[in-house]
Amino acid sequence: MVARLREGTVRQCWMLEHGGEGKEPSPQVIRLLTHLGEKLTREILYRSAVNTINGESAQVTLENLKRIIVQIIMDFEL
Repeated sequence: MVARLREGTVRQCWMLEHGGEGKEPSPQVIRLLTHLGEKLTREILYRSAVNTINGESAQVTLENLKRIIVQIIMDFEL
């Protein structure tokens, strides 16, 4: 089973951030943002797992995730 980010969720987040009706982005923008969100999430989870294994831990912790999220932000200058 592969977890997916739904386009409807991305659209709702867009609407919450950018206001109500009439400001909806094109379907292509929603698809692109959805794909980007999925890729970033996979990268964060992958790096967290590798970080956990390298630290010889049996479980990904919140600290692992926090460390990796900071790395992702710096890597992609988000």
